Amino acid sequence: MTVLDSFLAFTARLDEADRAAVEETLAAIMESFDPRHDFTPAELEEIERRLADPNPAIASDDDIRRIFGHAFDR
Repeated sequence: MTVLDSFLAFTARLDEADRAAVEETLAAIMESFDPRHDFTPAELEEIERRLADPNPAIASDDDIRRIFGHAFDR
């Protein structure tokens, strides 16, 4: 039995509300694989440029507090 077979058997046992929730989640996962969500060549180039920077500019804790209202644990 494949994982997909197991998944279908699992969902067949769910009540309608739970199956609807699983279907909604699966639809969102499938949507996330749509090519329109891929990075553009320009975005990939910018990511590579930033990753190659040996001294990247990083927001300070104060900057984060101003934006989000609190700092995040490290």
